Amino acid sequence: MRHESTLPPTGNLERLVEHVKERRKSRRFELRQTAVVRPSDSTSNELTAETENASLHGVLLRAPAALADASPVEVELRLSRDGMQGVQLRGTGRVVRSEAKLTGGFGIAVAFDQPLTENAHST
Repeated sequence: MRHESTLPPTGNLERLVEHVKERRKSRRFELRQTAVVRPSDSTSNELTAETENASLHGVLLRAPAALADASPVEVELRLSRDGMQGVQLRGTGRVVRSEAKLTGGFGIAVAFDQPLTENAHST
């Protein structure tokens, strides 16, 4: 993160946040959907996870197990609405961070090689 040379008074938190710039390639959106993570190596099992947030270039997942940093993975997001499955998006990438969550499970950040593509439609 980059900090500007002059910061506003800390009493105005909104203005303080404006001064802290993120280095993300694209905007991140909160998203709570089912995801399947398939490690590309044959030694790890497929994980069912839930997305916490996503962007065109990556996703943050909550999973029951950790994955090693730099592990190549395939991620399939199952986007649904009102309990009905609608679209599946799939892409490949690498684990950039995997850490234990205080509330249980693991947070796994994946950077995509390229934006996700649509896999299939459900009617």
